[in-house]
Amino acid sequence: GPDRADRTMPDPYTVRRCRVKMAGFLRQSASAFGARGLRGRWRNFTSTSDGSDGAKYAEHRETPLSRWTVSGERPDRALAFPQYWDAFYKSKESEDPGSLYDWYSNSDVLQGVLWNKLRRLQAGHLVLHAGCGTSALSLALSSHFKDIRFIHADFSMQGLELMKHRHPELNWMAMDVRQLPFADRSLAAVVEKGTMDALLRKGDDAWLDMCKECSRALSQGGIFLQITDEPPELRLPLLEHLREWQVSFSAVDANDDGYEYFVYSCEMR
Repeated sequence: GPDRADRTMPDPYTVRRCRVKMAGFLRQSASAFGARGLRGRWRNFTSTSDGSDGAKYAEHRETPLSRWTVSGERPDRALAFPQYWDAFYKSKESEDPGSLYDWYSNSDVLQGVLWNKLRRLQAGHLVLHAGCGTSALSLALSSHFKDIRFIHADFSMQGLELMKHRHPELNWMAMDVRQLPFADRSLAAVVEKGTMDALLRKGDDAWLDMCKECSRALSQGGIFLQITDEPPELRLPLLEHLREWQVSFSAVDANDDGYEYFVYSCEMR
């Protein structure tokens, strides 16, 4: 379970600030180093010798999550574990009962891009919202596409229980995105916001396992949609690792938090 950390642990806001502040530097340097080289340079720059994940480079905002880490894991890797998010959602609910939490923006602008990407969905299609947490995106998806069968899934039981209690009319399911309980070619789409970003913190191939599972479960012409703040210089080489995906992206100014986001669209060939 989560233990109190000896040093301050960067919360999702801190990690995001650090990532976004580095994006401009990376873009300016892309032609000199290449995307793959930059990923290594970026990770080295934002990971300090004491494992504090570059918090000294980023503006820090204290939150309940900053007090917790995962036993046996470096603080910068903790975002990839359910115990981390269980501790966060429990603290968030205690501090502000009934509140929702979106790591990244959930603005109308971003939603509009998603709705356009999902416009080909037909009544009865099955869609996975992976890593839903307590995001307002779950409610927006199910409200906008009333005839689509959405499954809102997460590996944090704490977050799921909160959402089940608040919105029992929606479909909530506990699952690991690296081992999806769906038959091959059974999903019309997968939507995720920040889920792969969290898995990337683990430092292994968890992100790739996720992508492979989503690819297996997606139908021909199905689409994997991802919202992140990671620019194409870094994200495209990862997504294009799956040759069965036709990858494109849109840059979006969310207009509500001052950050630039990217919606990556990976369509099954």
